[in-house]
Amino acid sequence: MAKDFAQPYRNVPYFGIWADETADDFGRRDACAVIRDAVMRCYDEDMRTPDLSAALDYLTAHGVKDGIARSFRAALDTPDPAARLIAARAVYDALGRALKG
Repeated sequence: MAKDFAQPYRNVPYFGIWADETADDFGRRDACAVIRDAVMRCYDEDMRTPDLSAALDYLTAHGVKDGIARSFRAALDTPDPAARLIAARAVYDALGRALKG
């Protein structure tokens, strides 16, 4: 089952309806933080982790085109660390533009 990044923000008793209405926004924010972390660390580390996959899957399920997720996965498959970092940053920038609308 896919990770629901919005779950911690749903049914928050002291925020009531407000929390439910914005839970998906917070979920997208948290998923993007996982992806940003992967970009920052991909030069030195293999970031093809289950958490990253879950973040990409979550964003794809919540309005981001699947092509961006595929491109990010392909960027992380790049063997040269410098080229991998450049490719991952470019796709992360494209993701940001896609989320803005």
